[in-house]
Amino acid sequence: MLARDWLTGFPAVARKRVAVIGGGVSGLMAALWASRYGYDATVFEADLASPTATRLSAGIIDPTVDVSLAPFALEALSILSSLGLGVESRLLWVHRRGSCRRLEKLLSAAGLVEHSVAGEDTVGLGRYRVDLSPGEEMHILRTMLVDTGTLYSLVSSSPGVDIVEDRVEYVGCGSLRLRRGGYREFDAIIVAAGPWTGFIRGLETVASMLRIYRCEALIIRLAAALSPL
Repeated sequence: MLARDWLTGFPAVARKRVAVIGGGVSGLMAALWASRYGYDATVFEADLASPTATRLSAGIIDPTVDVSLAPFALEALSILSSLGLGVESRLLWVHRRGSCRRLEKLLSAAGLVEHSVAGEDTVGLGRYRVDLSPGEEMHILRTMLVDTGTLYSLVSSSPGVDIVEDRVEYVGCGSLRLRRGGYREFDAIIVAAGPWTGFIRGLETVASMLRIYRCEALIIRLAAALSPL
């Protein structure tokens, strides 16, 4: 299946400008979704050669994901797999028994829970051993590592997407200040990065506004996220 086949047929909207902070898997997929919904998306990545962003494979399913967002991550996992952009991997998940039951059921229903252990003090995993505290349980999840170099090539060649190497220093309501590019205005801002984004001034102040979304290294389908615009 061609990469653009699954992106056709979406409803057209008036073109608006969206800024995506972060050029990793989350940011690239967010920009791709936005462009296919008729938005002009600009991705800002501080260092495109950084091993923590575009050039390094990254896990998709994070067991700390909010359960309401998990279906979007699962959908993206399926899409990336169908595009041949990832390889299967495994993830160890240890948590308090019963603390994540809804997410656990969702991942199990999707066939991503390979093995679960509860009520044992020590669990053997080949040469390794995992110590479980009282009340903890462990799951082995099937997840994916993504060839982000290939994803970068796909996104950078997509109409309506521009990838800029520049550091975001300040976030306001609909505006960004860049290290090299001065101020830029946007209709929406997507924060597709990890906790280090807290170093961006103004981020926490506007984080509760509908015009800024933080996806915490999750891939979020933008059909719902951008609807307030």
